[in-house]
Amino acid sequence: MSEIGEATENTAENAEQIESAEKSVDNADKKTETTHEADENGRISKSEGESKDNPYEINKYASDEYKAENVKSVEKGMAPEPNSEYYDNGIRYKTDDQGRTVLTEGYITNETAERNPKAQIEAGGDDRLDRDDGGHGVASSHGGSGEAVNLTPMDRYVNRGGEASFKDSPENLTDEQKKDMNENDSPDNPYYNINTYRDMERFLDSELKDGKTVYFQEDIKYEGDSKRPERYDVNIITEDQDGNTASHDFTFYNESKEAHNERIDEAAKANADDVKAEEAEREAKTQEARERASIFGEVED
Repeated sequence: MSEIGEATENTAENAEQIESAEKSVDNADKKTETTHEADENGRISKSEGESKDNPYEINKYASDEYKAENVKSVEKGMAPEPNSEYYDNGIRYKTDDQGRTVLTEGYITNETAERNPKAQIEAGGDDRLDRDDGGHGVASSHGGSGEAVNLTPMDRYVNRGGEASFKDSPENLTDEQKKDMNENDSPDNPYYNINTYRDMERFLDSELKDGKTVYFQEDIKYEGDSKRPERYDVNIITEDQDGNTASHDFTFYNESKEAHNERIDEAAKANADDVKAEEAEREAKTQEARERASIFGEVED
């Protein structure tokens, strides 16, 4: 090959390398400039290319600039204002147009925050029932605020639990059982039977004790203008020291133990009825197929 040919080939190769490098830079810029679409509650979800140390962009809410523009401070004895955001001890709270807290999210810890007994007693106002407690969205033992923005009237069964629903205390589970808990959150798992808010808090205690990072997010649902929630929809994402993540979803209805058991029984009965209906439908199709086969069998060739 001539020197001119070699030079041309080298120039083409260099051009390809330059183009490849430019694409890499462009892709890096695109990852850095990733925009995040927020849902109706302002929650920003994880997207490809984000930092592992900040998977849910919660630090955005903690930044001084963001707080100065969007977030109000949590003051002792305060009443949450409508359509407002509050940020306290790493947890973000958002209210609706009636000043009811509808969203709670953030990284929880095992550091206990100060309680406000007066705010707990007053939670829910006239909509509070006699059997209700002033329940924390994020437990005070996990850094949740003691003020009204983190309190709702919560049925004492849901808030306190009855006997522990864990078949064994989380602290006494073997590593294999804990692994099973994280990988199998079905009702059939004997080590994963969480019926109340208190059960969930025990579970979170166990995850934090294991050194995991725990991200907590909760949507609080109300009926009409009531200040007493109908239910709590919770999503928990944990990450261990090796970067393994697990997601756990819970729904807690704000109801007594009797109502809870009745609803579970009704759901089980409805499921059993569905199973029976499916079996009857299969049997009918099987019988139809047998009859058709019998008719075809009588046809002469």
